[in-house]
Amino acid sequence: MSRLPIRARLTLVFVAVMSVVLALIGTFLFYRTKHTIDDSIAQSLRARQGAARAYAESAPGGRLQLPPGERFAEILAPSGAVLLRRPDGLRPLLSPREAARASAGLHVFELSERERYLAGPATVGGRRVVVVVGASLRDHEKALEGLGGALLVGGPLALLLAAGIAYLIAAGALGPVEAMRRRAATISTADPTATLPESEVDDELGRLSVTLNAMLGRIARSAEHERRFIADASHELRTPLAALQAELELAERHASDAGALRAAIARSREDVARLIRLSDGLLDLAAAEEAAAGPAVPLDVDELLEAIAGDLRHRAAAEGRMLTVRRSGLKVTADELAVRRALGNLVENALVHGAGAVVVGADPGGDAGVVLWVHDDGTLPPELAGDRAFERFARGPDASGRPGAGLGLALVRLVADAHGGTATLAARPGGGVRAELRLPGPDGAAPAR
Repeated sequence: MSRLPIRARLTLVFVAVMSVVLALIGTFLFYRTKHTIDDSIAQSLRARQGAARAYAESAPGGRLQLPPGERFAEILAPSGAVLLRRPDGLRPLLSPREAARASAGLHVFELSERERYLAGPATVGGRRVVVVVGASLRDHEKALEGLGGALLVGGPLALLLAAGIAYLIAAGALGPVEAMRRRAATISTADPTATLPESEVDDELGRLSVTLNAMLGRIARSAEHERRFIADASHELRTPLAALQAELELAERHASDAGALRAAIARSREDVARLIRLSDGLLDLAAAEEAAAGPAVPLDVDELLEAIAGDLRHRAAAEGRMLTVRRSGLKVTADELAVRRALGNLVENALVHGAGAVVVGADPGGDAGVVLWVHDDGTLPPELAGDRAFERFARGPDASGRPGAGLGLALVRLVADAHGGTATLAARPGGGVRAELRLPGPDGAAPAR
């Protein structure tokens, strides 16, 4: 069965069910008809026997007689001797033993399923007799045989017709699925906007088409995202590699000049360091995409912020800047490593591209959520307004001489998305720049990947 097409399986199941149903209905009809005919014969025999007995008992002078309209009856002695029969020449309907039983009360007798008799006692002229009436079962058997034959012929025909209808219904029901399959076979990455046909009916197939189209949309966005990432990464790698090649060529030309050679080597080391930072950023981003959020655990926000500040406070002190934590007493349920990496990137971004003191803290975010924020006294370039700061390789106009590859905030966005939250970077009305990582509460958090 598992190797058969769905249409064939549905048809076979329908045929099996219909076979049982038709068999039950046919059996019920057959025995119901048999019971109805038997009941009709029994009522007729009772009526005829009663009329014959009454007519015989009412005869004057004890004369034996049967009703004029009765054509299949006898009057017997209790010993079984025939006293009166109709029609003439009719064989004795009862044996002596059966006549003796009938003289004691009403009894039904049947001869080889061809004839049925009803016999009972009567008193005619002071003597006890047995009045018997009979009926042929030939019409009864013919009716049942005709019904049985009709059921045996009509049942398979009805089952065959039902199987054909079931197959057509299954084919019609699976038609939208086949249409989606044919359409899916024509979709390629060359047409990222291609979608599957959607049903106008809100049923299982309609919801399936909507779900598959949503999946195709995510795949198209992911493919476009990867294409842009490859293009941006190629662009970012081209500059330091070209500079490194130029420095090596220059060092080769001035190999006899020790000072020029040392300067070329120094500049090459800077280009190599930039390449290392870029490759590290790409590896971190790729790792974050694979597992942006692990198992969520309850975290103490103050302890988390103090740990991050402790890791970067020496760097802030080296630059003559202050890094402080504003305690909040809040708790949050999240992946500690992912959130720590994201907040660390926000603080590093403030130290590299911001100015003045850096403050990290947290505020309630509603529904048991938390807003983790980093504030510094720098300015936000217009080129990084809105969501552009979180794009890969996004850097400000004056970032060429500063460390970083423009991937730190992109990693922050990945962590926020994995937790079902958001990440923002905006200029504060009172001055400075505020970066936020908003994490929802446990009920609204995205499931861990």
